[in-house]
Amino acid sequence: MGQLRIVCAVGPESTGKTTLCRALAARFGVPWLAEYARQHLADRPDYGPETVEAIAREQVRRERQLLDATGGGVVLDTDLAVIAVWMREKYARVPAWIDAAWRAAEPRLYLLCRPDLPWQYDPLRESPDDLPRLYEAYRGLLAERGLPVAVIEGEGRARTAAAVAAARSCLSAG
Repeated sequence: MGQLRIVCAVGPESTGKTTLCRALAARFGVPWLAEYARQHLADRPDYGPETVEAIAREQVRRERQLLDATGGGVVLDTDLAVIAVWMREKYARVPAWIDAAWRAAEPRLYLLCRPDLPWQYDPLRESPDDLPRLYEAYRGLLAERGLPVAVIEGEGRARTAAAVAAARSCLSAG
């Protein structure tokens, strides 16, 4: 895992992914990439599969831009794994181009955030009663692909410490 230079937080909504990304970026002095879907959907609560695909294309473009500029050592607050779960859940299919792009993406460590935090309302969140099942969807998809995963759980400092420990080999200089 020492050669990995990308850490990506994934998991159900309201599991502290953005908080962890910010903390990791600050702790290791690396850039982080926010989840584009939040920006795109801020004024459009209604969407369809074509919207999710547009979000995926822009997220990939921004990720590529960041990786080209840095060469690695980055934290991602989502990637095509999240888009794949989203598409499977909402539309029962993942477009072939998303699957192919995800398979071709640079290797990364996934921080799979367990839904053990209190759910917090957000107008873009849709599934407060379905978090354990969604967690299993993420876990299953990442396991199916044989990708490196660290499960992140606990609250507050313990959760952040678990993420820092998992990400250390990817984001520490040297």
